[in-house]
Amino acid sequence: MPDYLIKPHRIKLGEAIRTRRIKQGMTQQKLAIEINCGQSNIWRIETGRTSVGIDKLVKIATALDTTVKELVSF
Repeated sequence: MPDYLIKPHRIKLGEAIRTRRIKQGMTQQKLAIEINCGQSNIWRIETGRTSVGIDKLVKIATALDTTVKELVSF
């Protein structure tokens, strides 16, 4: 996907997820295993290249010991 098509809110959400994941000492692969998806999907989420459904966002927040509200408060 060309960078100009990546939506700013996706980038901010991805950055929040990546920051929290690193703070927790978790790799993309470990997060992917925790929420039952592929590591490449985590990469796409963190770089804003894909949108995240609410169900997956809840799983991510739970795995990262945070809340959806915290991840989207940007």
